[in-house]
Amino acid sequence: VVYHFGGYTGYFAHLSFIPKKNIGIAVFTNTDMGMTAANLIVKYAYNLYLNNHREVKEAEKILTKKVPKALSKQRKYHLKHQDKLSERTWNLSLPKEAYTGIFYNKNLGTIKISYENETLFIASGKLTTTATPFPNPDTMRVELIPGSGTIIGFNIKENKVISMYHQKESFERVE
Repeated sequence: VVYHFGGYTGYFAHLSFIPKKNIGIAVFTNTDMGMTAANLIVKYAYNLYLNNHREVKEAEKILTKKVPKALSKQRKYHLKHQDKLSERTWNLSLPKEAYTGIFYNKNLGTIKISYENETLFIASGKLTTTATPFPNPDTMRVELIPGSGTIIGFNIKENKVISMYHQKESFERVE
């Protein structure tokens, strides 16, 4: 088998070939369960094409019973988590507009925070998201990478945001 796998949060790719059997499979997923789903599909497909009847039957059991249960469990967790997040209230000491600007870190570049229609938007390179409340004073929660919420906090001096921190890195306000 010749193969290559790869991915990141919310995406997974599985490419593999069995040259001697002249078959290959490519599966791309965009779910947090991507690797598991892709590998199950590949295993099923190879066994189907190779006429491994016992393995196909076993895979069908997994695909028809275990996978739907796992997806249902994941959906319930996600909805419960979203409900928990939606109950949070902002704990900002200044108006939301005061937290906007461009913040710079020499190692990580810039993070831009803008405000429109009652929403704070965060951009770091090609990554963008909206901010949501976090319980600590002068902080917000962001998901620049889906499924991995992190916290942005702000340093305030004389009622002005002078810098922010994200994942233990300080960003100076430059604009």
